[in-house]
Amino acid sequence: MQQPTLQAVPTTQLPNAPVDTRASRLDEHVTLFQSEHQKLMELDSEIQVLREQRKALLAQIPPAKERREELRQGRINQLMGGEVSLEAAREYRELGELLEDAKAATTLSESQEKRLAMPLYQAQLAVNSAQSMVAGGYESYLDHKVMPSILNALKKRLAELAALTHAKATIMGQEGARKWAQNELAHALKEAMSGEQVALDGDKPAAREVLATSTRPQAADLLTLCNSPGKRQCLQRELGE
Repeated sequence: MQQPTLQAVPTTQLPNAPVDTRASRLDEHVTLFQSEHQKLMELDSEIQVLREQRKALLAQIPPAKERREELRQGRINQLMGGEVSLEAAREYRELGELLEDAKAATTLSESQEKRLAMPLYQAQLAVNSAQSMVAGGYESYLDHKVMPSILNALKKRLAELAALTHAKATIMGQEGARKWAQNELAHALKEAMSGEQVALDGDKPAAREVLATSTRPQAADLLTLCNSPGKRQCLQRELGE
């Protein structure tokens, strides 16, 4: 199942909301994401435990079947020779019980896993929603808190660039000079972004960490049981809910 592209959810704050309010709202969104993500990971871990237990259980079945068949052939040979081994008969019976129990345990484990499919689906929806809220809050915070101070620091240099652009305009015209300046700025920014990254003053590293966190659980295959109303209804009927 492909993880959906992250969509930034716009914050409900007014355009002139105080920066402190934007920062506190962003912190709240980050905390919410961390809480929801922990719930998702706990469910995913529970499913992985069931799968590992089932894997270990299923690994015991082939050798048990092989041993039981050996005992059956041995018992046939013994009976033909007029002999009976009570010890072999007991082992044969116990292996049969083990295989039946293993089958029942596997069925129960698979049922328990399916019962976790819907909670896992709902948990991922909550995590994706919280992550989108962080994206929206972080974007608003950067636009209103971080960007203004950077642009203010650039104003003097931009004024000098504007003067240079006016000078170039006497040669190539206003439109040509404007495009030239934009290209030069884009090239300079590209070089700066490919160079050594400096710390962003006023940044929110926790928000960046949230946006870099995958919301796809290891048991993502279970989500296909719930990704449409019809599938959810079928699952609920199967589980008797």
